[in-house]
Amino acid sequence: MRRIIPLIIVLMAIFVKYSQAQIDSHYSLFEYAQNVYNPGAACANDALCVNSIHRQQWVGWDEGRPVTTVFTFDMPINSISSGMGL
Repeated sequence: MRRIIPLIIVLMAIFVKYSQAQIDSHYSLFEYAQNVYNPGAACANDALCVNSIHRQQWVGWDEGRPVTTVFTFDMPINSISSGMGL
């Protein structure tokens, strides 16, 4: 038992040193990314819609800053009274 505890501490220190966390994506222009929050909003305006949103947090940092890019596409399919979103 006395040998296992130092081994666990060393393994935990190695794990903490090389682990990375993830940050949830954040959109300041959420009104243009309706399909990201609500997939049911696809084809809500009966037109072909292509959107692109790119966001960089903490500009000025060289490494480790969150960067988010989202592309959305939706279009109505009138022949089956439905729509398609991607």
